[in-house]
Amino acid sequence: MKKIFTFFAMAALSMGLVSCGASHELTIANLKAAIDGETAANAKYVAFSERAEAEGLPEIAALFRATAQGEAIHISNHQAALQGLGVADYTAVAPEFTVDSTLMNLEAAVVAEQDESATMYPKFIEAAQQEKADAALLSFNYAKDSEMDHSRLFKEAIAYITTPRSQATVYYVCPKCGYIYAGAAAEACALCGTTQDQYIVINAVLPVATEETEVAEGTEAPVAAVADAKTATEVKK
Repeated sequence: MKKIFTFFAMAALSMGLVSCGASHELTIANLKAAIDGETAANAKYVAFSERAEAEGLPEIAALFRATAQGEAIHISNHQAALQGLGVADYTAVAPEFTVDSTLMNLEAAVVAEQDESATMYPKFIEAAQQEKADAALLSFNYAKDSEMDHSRLFKEAIAYITTPRSQATVYYVCPKCGYIYAGAAAEACALCGTTQDQYIVINAVLPVATEETEVAEGTEAPVAAVADAKTATEVKK
């Protein structure tokens, strides 16, 4: 009788351990929170881009569009990880935000990106590691590292506004992890290895030269093709 009891006790303990190990409750909540945050960021950056265009800052507008595209990719990655944990068709909470001057918008964006990369995502990563949620862990890491670099790009844009200097007019967005390259693209993404030919290209819409506009001999006025940051791009696995 004692042996039978011991057998069932050990079996129950084993099942309990498996159950605890298979629980992804915290990671699921974190994925939903991340989707909410990235959705808000995407909407903000699209609006901030429009404000930059209105202020005659097409280079900054392009940066905001590129970053909005990066956030859309993070949303897709998080949604895919969430579906892998059995939660389909999660609808993000509608974002609320204020559009200020482009300089103030950039400053707000720096704070938000730093908070995500230094505080929010590290916590989410720790929970995903504990719950052994590999897809979520990868998605969180992609977002964390990308947001860290987004912050750097926004800081450079602030310097562009406050101190005369050059600013990139084209951005390359990795469709798999959302990492952004300014001015020139790496042959392969530093985060995920995606090749250069797959990058999404975001160009600044610069003023087209007219007869009154002085154009250097042997050069052409830039013509831009702008990617739509409002449409989430399919993530390439």
